[in-house]
Amino acid sequence: MGFRGWTAEAIEFYEGLEADNSKTYWNANKSVYENLVLGPMTELLAELGPEFGETKLFRPYRDVRFSADKAPYKTAIGATLGWGGYVQLSAEGLAAGSGMWRMAPDQLERYRKAVSAETTGKSLVDLLTALRAAGFQAEGHDSLRRRPRAIRRTTRESSCCATRASPAGSSGRQALGWASPVPRIALSVSCGRHSPSMNGSRPT
Repeated sequence: MGFRGWTAEAIEFYEGLEADNSKTYWNANKSVYENLVLGPMTELLAELGPEFGETKLFRPYRDVRFSADKAPYKTAIGATLGWGGYVQLSAEGLAAGSGMWRMAPDQLERYRKAVSAETTGKSLVDLLTALRAAGFQAEGHDSLRRRPRAIRRTTRESSCCATRASPAGSSGRQALGWASPVPRIALSVSCGRHSPSMNGSRPT
């Protein structure tokens, strides 16, 4: 059976887990997790794998050894796809996308040079504009307070260089209502492939 999406019960499972992150709740609702959360994710990864490469499904258990938060379970199910893609389901809905979550120093240097360069920098701005117009989120995280010294001041620099990562994708509960979820998820995962941050580098 192919992937047909998640039902409302999957969202409700994570809403309940956020309210009661305990072994008691998990055991009482384990069949819901296995059949309505994990099952669809496994089917989805089976369909996306041939196009995007090896998939990795994250364990549902948190590593609490060095954390003050001892909640035992993750409040989302997530997986990575080959070349920097990811898919996640939580109480907030479905998220899918691609990009560099953490860049190595040499990758970050290449990315900033590509943004600053006239040709590749304009291509990135055009790509981000098209993605946002199509309903995707395209943004960075771990923003810096100051512009990196090696980067000349441009309009592109302020929005693209003062960051350590460059993910893009779609998210939200509305994503659960996509009529054809696999193509839309695949498009979300693909959207970061053409970013200068991807050129000549692998995700870290």
